[in-house]
Amino acid sequence: MGNWKKKGDDLLYYYPAVILIFTFTLIYGWIPPLKNLVLLFLGLLLGVVVCVKYYQKPMMFAFLAYFLVVYLNKMAGDVWISDNKTLFGELFKLVLTGLMGYAMITAKDKRFLNITIVSFLLMLVANAIGTSFVETIVPGSIRTLEVMRHHGELEDAMTTYYYRFGMANYALPSGLVTVIPMIVLGIKMNSKNKKKRFLLILSLLSCLMLVYYSGSTTALILGVLGFLVALFVKEGIGKRPLGILALFGIVLTFILSNENLMLSFLDSIDKWVGYDGYFHDKVDDFETLIISGEASGDIETREQLYQRSWEAVINHPLLGTNERIGGHSLLLDHWGYLGLVGFIPFLIFVIAQIKMFSKMIPVSTRIIYTVCIFITFMMMFIKNMNGWETWLCLFTILPLLANYCVGESAT
Repeated sequence: MGNWKKKGDDLLYYYPAVILIFTFTLIYGWIPPLKNLVLLFLGLLLGVVVCVKYYQKPMMFAFLAYFLVVYLNKMAGDVWISDNKTLFGELFKLVLTGLMGYAMITAKDKRFLNITIVSFLLMLVANAIGTSFVETIVPGSIRTLEVMRHHGELEDAMTTYYYRFGMANYALPSGLVTVIPMIVLGIKMNSKNKKKRFLLILSLLSCLMLVYYSGSTTALILGVLGFLVALFVKEGIGKRPLGILALFGIVLTFILSNENLMLSFLDSIDKWVGYDGYFHDKVDDFETLIISGEASGDIETREQLYQRSWEAVINHPLLGTNERIGGHSLLLDHWGYLGLVGFIPFLIFVIAQIKMFSKMIPVSTRIIYTVCIFITFMMMFIKNMNGWETWLCLFTILPLLANYCVGESAT
């Protein structure tokens, strides 16, 4: 029996490989597409063998209900879930990322956890270097490729060419917004562990670089917000951290509600980016909105997309619609496409996973964990970042990182 347990524990080392191959473009840029199918199915199979208790959790009933609704929508001709690849991709990334986080923490193997997180953090550093190299030669590559992909104009050969240089894909920087506050906390908590602190500092700089190079204003704002909050909030769960969070919220609300402060803040950002490029255009759109009260440019486009998604929610609240909607808000779009019959099980599953992991991380990281979750839900509401990287950072990397930062297994 002990021998089988040992073999089961050894199988867990498969999961770091999944993280790296699925997330590190420098690796999967050189591997045939067949690896997706093999790794996903093998990962779930190993999960059944090694971590059966995960599938016995009450949250899995919500997941099965979600699966049923998504499948019925596909059969009904939903434009979102239009084929089996999209169907299984949507479902597997939710379960596999949650399963990996659960399996790695419950293994109570410090060496295993360290290998996973250190590998991921080194991947971020390499991605930042590769992205910096590509963006220096062809500025705006990450965002340009994403726009082309969204409009169906992108060829796999072009994507592969850039990825083989180590350039990150567009989804990764947005996913990293989830873990930035926890990395900052790790830097503060490891002042005596020079090697770990140095790696975390490099990782933080890599995250901020990737967020900047992505050209995503939302990711940049939320990434900097998470960084600032984590900078001032100490570890623990007492009244002091909560008071600092409340004070920070009051200050932020005051700045956002003050026209002159906002214009001054935007002008500082414009100066920082050199009054040129994508961020400059976004700043110009925001300044126009504040001064005239009328949306223009990209903001106007986003407003229209959100309106379409909201109209789908209002007109089809229970069963959703099979017609194409805004496509720019993960939460609104899930509700609009699936209706409450699918959206509620989806939310229950996501929240149940978050609650489960909150009990599996050290107490000293729980305030920052809450900050990470809050920022992630803001990102999900504002953007439709529904890729592998989003759920990997939320369900796998974040809880593992919380344990890694304090250098102990979950309790």
